[in-house]
Amino acid sequence: MSLVLRRSLAFFLLALAPAAALAGEEPDYAEMHGKLRALYAEGRYEEGLNLLLATKDAFIREHTMATTFNLGLFHFLAGQHEPGLAAWEEGIEDGVWFTIDPGWEFLEPIAKSPRLARIMEISEKRRRKAQEHAHPVVDVKLPEGFDANRRYPLFIALHGGEGSNRMMREWWHSALLERDYVVAYVQSSQFGRSQGRFVWNDEELARQEVVEQFFRLLDKYPIAVDRVVIGGYSQGGHIALRLALSDVLPIAGFVVLSPHGKLVHDFSACSAEKAAKRGVRGAMIVRKHDPAYEAQSVLAETLSKAGLPTQLDLIKLDASLEPVDFSQRLDSALMFMFP
Repeated sequence: MSLVLRRSLAFFLLALAPAAALAGEEPDYAEMHGKLRALYAEGRYEEGLNLLLATKDAFIREHTMATTFNLGLFHFLAGQHEPGLAAWEEGIEDGVWFTIDPGWEFLEPIAKSPRLARIMEISEKRRRKAQEHAHPVVDVKLPEGFDANRRYPLFIALHGGEGSNRMMREWWHSALLERDYVVAYVQSSQFGRSQGRFVWNDEELARQEVVEQFFRLLDKYPIAVDRVVIGGYSQGGHIALRLALSDVLPIAGFVVLSPHGKLVHDFSACSAEKAAKRGVRGAMIVRKHDPAYEAQSVLAETLSKAGLPTQLDLIKLDASLEPVDFSQRLDSALMFMFP
């Protein structure tokens, strides 16, 4: 399997994180999912498949989409195409829909399968129908001991492409955020290719939604408008960068993890110079093996040369492909925002 495909599927497994567990429920599911990601990272696909089969009955009712998708995925990775298709068909019959890239290498033997075509066709129809009723969602977490008479810094967190607020809440938290900040997780209205997954593909719409939600937050909570930080992961990091470097919101700083998008590769120093004059500071947390690592490093250097102080932090991944010590690194970035 190619490195690019492994990373793509690794992200998919991360994004299919246990939804209920993120809200503090079902620790058994969270534990199982962590083991599954670790087995995937180590290429132990048959063991992952056995784990999924052993736990299917316990979790499929509450986690239909994740369970049936992962069963199909691990069947395919183990070279078992018939049961892989059957697992995905079971999900379709139960009313869910999936992200399926026909270019995935492990689907090549069944690329012309009418059953695979039907699964993809139904998934796309369901995605389009869901999009008709989609709207942005904001989940707010207030600091410990919240006092309505005090003004608080605001941290806006944007999920990655094919992500969600629940995914962000699982690991975009830290001691400083919990103690000092009003944290607003903003979820795009733009559906991704699977149920419960969202993207920021329409950048103008993304900007409009984040700006609109900011002013709603300003009306509802006591926000210190000179201490607004925006953060994001991957595609969300790209949108966060765009907003921080523009002058549409009073953003004092940005914290982005592995930003991906046109801005990373096609950057103008002019906007950085203007942002620097407004006092904006930034932190970029990157992974050395990220395909965009070189462009991210150049961007951080260009920002600094333009007079915009930018902290560049290299981060490692653990065996389950999750960032190591991310909360501590997030706090370090926040302290860099307001030295």
